[in-house]
Amino acid sequence: MRIEVEKGKWIKVIGPANIKVVEGLIEVWGKQLGERESISIPRSRATIILALEKSVLEVKVGEGGSLEREPEVRAPVEWKYAIERITTRLSSGRILVLGNVASGKSTFSLLLLNTLTAMDKKCAIIDTDLGQSDFGLPSVISMSIVSRPYPSLSLLPFVDGYFVGCVSPAGLTHKVVLGVQKLLNRALSSGVDFTVVVTDGWIRGWEAREQKLSLIDVVRPDVVIALELGTELEPILKPIEKYEFIDIIRVPALRGVPQRDAVERKMFRENMYKRHFRNARVLSLDLGEVNFQNTVLGSGFTIARSSSEYGKLANALGIEPVYVERAEDTMLVVLPRGKAVDKNYVKECAKQVFPDVEEVVVVREGDERGLLCGLYSSDGSFLGLGILQEINFRKGEVKVLTPAKKRVSTIHVGRIRLDEYFNEKDKYPPNTLIL
Repeated sequence: MRIEVEKGKWIKVIGPANIKVVEGLIEVWGKQLGERESISIPRSRATIILALEKSVLEVKVGEGGSLEREPEVRAPVEWKYAIERITTRLSSGRILVLGNVASGKSTFSLLLLNTLTAMDKKCAIIDTDLGQSDFGLPSVISMSIVSRPYPSLSLLPFVDGYFVGCVSPAGLTHKVVLGVQKLLNRALSSGVDFTVVVTDGWIRGWEAREQKLSLIDVVRPDVVIALELGTELEPILKPIEKYEFIDIIRVPALRGVPQRDAVERKMFRENMYKRHFRNARVLSLDLGEVNFQNTVLGSGFTIARSSSEYGKLANALGIEPVYVERAEDTMLVVLPRGKAVDKNYVKECAKQVFPDVEEVVVVREGDERGLLCGLYSSDGSFLGLGILQEINFRKGEVKVLTPAKKRVSTIHVGRIRLDEYFNEKDKYPPNTLIL
């Protein structure tokens, strides 16, 4: 449908939707769009549009989306003052954005980026949301570097990432902090003027607070933006109030922002997987030429079939394991495909043969299929996501589906399993060894 918007008037659009400017000039979070320019709005994301001139817009709203004229919900005026405070006090620096789920962290960050880049500032944005990043990848801390305004975060180029392997930070806060540190170093080496770190909406509970405080210690931000509806962020802010190097700016959270439910969040991630793997191919890698992390595999020494220990284990089990590896206090035992052997019994037998072993991971051939993984080059650069297809221990071969073009040196195994249609099939606790 086509709608007319008078100069100075506002509309709010909730996605999924597409807006095309037929006539006139509009502004979307600080980015101007003229005739024949358009913007796509993801599902459950709200966008506020201001007509800078009398404008005619072509609007397509999908199922679950909506359009509202002269909405009550707009960017609070305090946001404008906060950004002015940043731009007048700093010529470069680091900003960390805090807020609850659906508080407007992404929207504020986009408005800030667009303001800074319009002033010819080169900016990096690091998004720590592992499940709902607009421009990043699920299970990855994502970074973009921009030098011009964008109407939507979903249009930002993905520049680098750090694979965490889960879509929730709980139990993996150390990896989130480490990932932010690595990406922050990359941003600084790229010569950016400003770095904006957008935290996830996990703020309740001791672990969540400790994670945010650890991020603040690592980032050492010049400014902390706190998007609050009440006092929900005070347990994080009060412990840092005495830091002289941090300017804490409390601003109102964006009210009326739609919040994705669990089904919509899962659907969003699966669409991101599909997009990432659109041009993927299966790589065949030499098992002996790649490193593995987040798994027992590759962290110890293979128990040769000719050894007495292998013979004792095979005799105790009544079958010959496909592969056995020992890493000091941990073991990996791979059973033949289709063999019905109780895993607890395998663990007992392994501990009898190897009494110093404390933990035994038992898998069957094919259990690796569908596991999401992060791929890295020999210099430690993140190459993208991959999906394990097969580990053939007999041939010493690993097959992984990935769009990565460069040579893979290390495979970080995640805690998510996808099916053949890139839908999330299983998710495992962060402290579970699944391979």
